[in-house]
Amino acid sequence: MITLMGALTATTTVTAAAAKCGGGLDARDVIALIAVFVSVLGLAVTVGIAACNVVQQQKENRRQERAKAYAEAIRAVDDYLETPYRIRRRDGSAAVRWELTESISEIQSRNSFHKDWLRINAPTKVYNAYIAFDKAARVEAGKQMTAGWNGPVTKKDRQIPLGEPLRQPQSAAAKNVVLEAMTDCLKP
Repeated sequence: MITLMGALTATTTVTAAAAKCGGGLDARDVIALIAVFVSVLGLAVTVGIAACNVVQQQKENRRQERAKAYAEAIRAVDDYLETPYRIRRRDGSAAVRWELTESISEIQSRNSFHKDWLRINAPTKVYNAYIAFDKAARVEAGKQMTAGWNGPVTKKDRQIPLGEPLRQPQSAAAKNVVLEAMTDCLKP
């Protein structure tokens, strides 16, 4: 604002001096012209820096939004991988069965959304890695869910800890690949 005011003041001074002298310029008039030029140049530089900062901030905001979307996509598959544990810990009631099937349906819907979002918005490398992660999770967790549904129900609290974690090595490897692809994509 100060630079703009300086430019206006200098312009007024130069205009008045030029009118007074009938078009001839003396040293004061030249100094006034230089002041106008410097003020306008300063204004242009200030506007340029501000525009550059706005562009950089917008890029960072888009990068952060993409990072959050990537994390949510990973979370959806992780939720699917967690489902066999929830099935194995069920109590056998119809209400819990219903809750679990609703949860699985909701997880699958989120997975579908993220696959479509990534297909539209992510680089091919990220999309393909995510598809491989989702496929590995479906194969490993799918078999574990079937085994869980066919296994005994939980009747006592001491049955809640499963002892050993379920093995999901292909999913873990595919997750590392997709995380690496996503990380590469998010680098500035």
